[in-house]
Amino acid sequence: MLLSSCQTSADNIELSGEASVGYDTNPAQSHASEDLAFARIALGAAKTLTLDQSDLRFALDGWYRDYAADNDSYRLALSSAWSRPTARDRGLLTLSVAGAIYRDALVPADARNEAALTLRYDRILNARDTVGLSAEVRRLDYRNPSLPWSGRPGSGSGLQLSHGRGKTSGRQGPGRQSAAREQRRDDQRSTIALDASHAWSPALSTRITLAHARNASTVALESYDRSGIGFSARFMLNHSWLLESGLGWSRSDYSHTQRRLERRDEELNAALVIRHRLGARELFCGLDWLNDKSTIDERSFRQQVIQCGMAWSF
Repeated sequence: MLLSSCQTSADNIELSGEASVGYDTNPAQSHASEDLAFARIALGAAKTLTLDQSDLRFALDGWYRDYAADNDSYRLALSSAWSRPTARDRGLLTLSVAGAIYRDALVPADARNEAALTLRYDRILNARDTVGLSAEVRRLDYRNPSLPWSGRPGSGSGLQLSHGRGKTSGRQGPGRQSAAREQRRDDQRSTIALDASHAWSPALSTRITLAHARNASTVALESYDRSGIGFSARFMLNHSWLLESGLGWSRSDYSHTQRRLERRDEELNAALVIRHRLGARELFCGLDWLNDKSTIDERSFRQQVIQCGMAWSF
């Protein structure tokens, strides 16, 4: 989903808020899609402590998404990050830990608790170019027993759309399996990513990202390897208008499936958002498009999401 974050500092505490409405053509990311309108609100608070040659930052943020009927979803996350400049302030080393809870009434298979450890290093090469390398290990403990592949593809990556309609899962497991085969699972996802940013002018900048992730699950069918590439651009139209766009591709190989259920997914996504700043507030409107093509036809889907709203600081 497209986000906006307007922050301010008051008594050394940064506060942020956002309210938006939108329309999702496939909130469950299923082959048989059902569209749904939604409203969303998000709040966040952060505090940074200055230590000897380093900073320590604590953050608490969460969001709540409201749909028709009993289909609400929400996420609450607590994180801390230690950062230290290196190479005469040309580099920045950051180590962060985070925990989160996520609940979803549309796709109960996605409800989970998370814990993550992330290490990142950013380096300024020159006045126009910056590179970054990050590595993360994330633990995902799913709360509800479910059939394999009942959740959204790659659920837990942090980019998932969490929507709802009804109390049953929007996706079914492979084949006509009985409820007796439902089981809880725990995943451990390891991700490494390399990105490079370039400022073409004071108004235009771009970033390209290469990433690889491996998901090891206690349910063999849920294990996969994923490689992807992404490109994004930011263009300042003037002092108050900003245009952002993105394009990405990824491929997921489920190498632990049985031969008759061998699965490979290719995902193509695009995004466009425009923002207008009004002092401490910001208006935004954007569109996300996603096309997932799988070697198993019933895992293929398309999704478009439009979302508009306002972010503010207080």
